[in-house]
Amino acid sequence: MHPEFPTSFYFFTFIAVVLLVLVTFSAPTLKRISFLNVRYEGQEFHFGAFGFTGTGSTVGFNSERLNDLTAALILHPIAVSQLASTLIFGPCATSGDRY
Repeated sequence: MHPEFPTSFYFFTFIAVVLLVLVTFSAPTLKRISFLNVRYEGQEFHFGAFGFTGTGSTVGFNSERLNDLTAALILHPIAVSQLASTLIFGPCATSGDRY
């Protein structure tokens, strides 16, 4: 590795990828991880990046108020792919002699 990029850069980038993967595959995919937990009329709803769980798992949001939220949450998978490419191509860019 090139001395200009310390090992901690790759470590923290890897940690960011792992956390973004957990956020991306939150409820309804992983029922224990969610953005928002709501208790309404005796039922508990868990909202995640791709939908919500309640009486059953639902992919997507059916409310007009939440459509903008769904459009914003698509950025999580895009961020995972960008950070993963940083982990893959970062060492390639910093290896070798540039002089």
